[in-house]
Amino acid sequence: MSKTVFIDMDDTIADFLGAEAFKDGFDVAKMYEPGFFLGLKPIAGAQVGVRQLIRMGYDVQILSQPVAESAHSYSEKVQWIGMYFPELIMKINLTQDKGLFKGAYLIDDNAPKWEMKFAQHGGEFIHFQYKKDHKSEWESIVTYLSVQIP
Repeated sequence: MSKTVFIDMDDTIADFLGAEAFKDGFDVAKMYEPGFFLGLKPIAGAQVGVRQLIRMGYDVQILSQPVAESAHSYSEKVQWIGMYFPELIMKINLTQDKGLFKGAYLIDDNAPKWEMKFAQHGGEFIHFQYKKDHKSEWESIVTYLSVQIP
């Protein structure tokens, strides 16, 4: 049985903070507008990294927290995964509480919010540090998980 790796979407595989909508400054209202999530670009290295994890034998799944008050958030996240990670279209979990999920790993940028909640079920939290060199961050994660192969 393969180990499950949950991967967050925003600022882990999708460049939320680097969105074109925020080019003139961060405005939380922008993420409520139709098309916001569809307009996000993939994080550098994410597509290669995710596919490497799949080839290693991990059960890779998306675990994302949509904007609760925005129906666009839910539907557009699914559409976005279909565009950039079509192999994961049947492995999307949208939730307001990632702590309800049990898996071997959670790769996520929000350690303060999710690390302890995910670890309570015995899973390991892997902090994706949103920084300029996203590609090397993904390479480090893949290298780490390559020695943990299921």
